[in-house]
Amino acid sequence: MDPETQIAAVPGKLTCHLHVGMPKTGTTSIQESLSRMDLGPVQYLPFRESNHSTRFAILFEAAPWNHRSSRLAGLDRAAALRRKARFEQELTAMLDDAAGDPAVTGVIFSGERMGQPGKVDAAAMERLKAFFGRWCATFRVYGYARPLASMLPSHFQQRLKTAAPGQLDFDSLYPDYRERLEKFDLVFGREAVSLRLFDGLALEEGDVVHDIAGQIGVQVDPAKLRRENDTLSAAATALIFVMRRGGHLMPQTMEDARRNQEVFSLLRRIDGPNLAFDPVEVSRLADRNAEDMRWI
Repeated sequence: MDPETQIAAVPGKLTCHLHVGMPKTGTTSIQESLSRMDLGPVQYLPFRESNHSTRFAILFEAAPWNHRSSRLAGLDRAAALRRKARFEQELTAMLDDAAGDPAVTGVIFSGERMGQPGKVDAAAMERLKAFFGRWCATFRVYGYARPLASMLPSHFQQRLKTAAPGQLDFDSLYPDYRERLEKFDLVFGREAVSLRLFDGLALEEGDVVHDIAGQIGVQVDPAKLRRENDTLSAAATALIFVMRRGGHLMPQTMEDARRNQEVFSLLRRIDGPNLAFDPVEVSRLADRNAEDMRWI
């Protein structure tokens, strides 16, 4: 571990509940719902954003200056490290407050970036564990895995919306389940990790927010339940694909990224069938990744 980021873990009284995605498994609904609710003894960490992915990247990844938010904001290495220090102070204050409240038994930190392959390795999770370990005696990890056939078009759409060029490399869409998720077993222990199928029949009350709340042991307030769905129709996806091929919607600044989100919001109004890939090609992709499919 990098000695500059290594922090001595002195276990405290709290349980750290980590929600790690995967993408397109109701993550935004979970974040927007739980962050607005009174969860009793468990506190959803009150950052400005309910999605803690950027906080995670800046705080615990090896090169926060390379994160997309740093590049869009024009931050060099020194400025990115200053922002990291501010984030550390903010998180420390939150955890001090939680640990000092006798009614609080746990905190929730949620960011699907933790489940990304490649960019986030076990070392980044070890840094998180060391930092939170000063207040948290126990860690529990929650993730949801989406079946391959439904994951692929959602993954493709998300790539298009986050500045990927207009191209279709089918093999590159494969989600690499083991690379995304095995690190949590290695860092926290398999017994601490709950990985569930993202399917209505497998979820408590058929709903992912109810499901994760039940696992954490908190009650859901129906009045504050938020269901977010940013899925685009096949026609809307095709328009983004063509615009990307033409070199448009490529964010260079934070203002560009904001305008792009406005475009995507407008495109969600286009009705029609959802994007789907040829089942034969999906089956072939699964066969090419048979070992990973057996693991998941």
